[in-house]
Amino acid sequence: MSTQMFGAPIPRNVDPRLLRGEGAYVDDIPLTGALHAAFLRSPFARARIISIDVSAALAYPGVAAVYTCDNIGALDMELPLLVPHPCLIGARTQRPLARDDVFYVGQTIAMVVAVDRYTAEDAAALIDQVLAVFERQID
Repeated sequence: MSTQMFGAPIPRNVDPRLLRGEGAYVDDIPLTGALHAAFLRSPFARARIISIDVSAALAYPGVAAVYTCDNIGALDMELPLLVPHPCLIGARTQRPLARDDVFYVGQTIAMVVAVDRYTAEDAAALIDQVLAVFERQID
């Protein structure tokens, strides 16, 4: 039954509105005093966090706050395993912001909150992170 759909046109009811520029996106909704967040992410698949210096980001004009695992309080906890399975041996969950180690490229290390998206992204780029990359052992 589903193979009959391949190559067939699919009627869509939202496209005309979007093509006319009448779509609404979250960025289009004006909210007075809204702040924006940007995340510093790991460039490495596996590394130990040696240090994170957020002082330059905090001093950047328009930055309201910079968060790392050390200053998010009770939120610094392992997140629940959403899909537990008996085949998962030693399953690990992650924390909202990485603590001690990073385990994949793009894992969040820090969060910058600022007056606009561009300021948050610029300040996140100022965070000085020192990561020690784990070398792969080949036997």
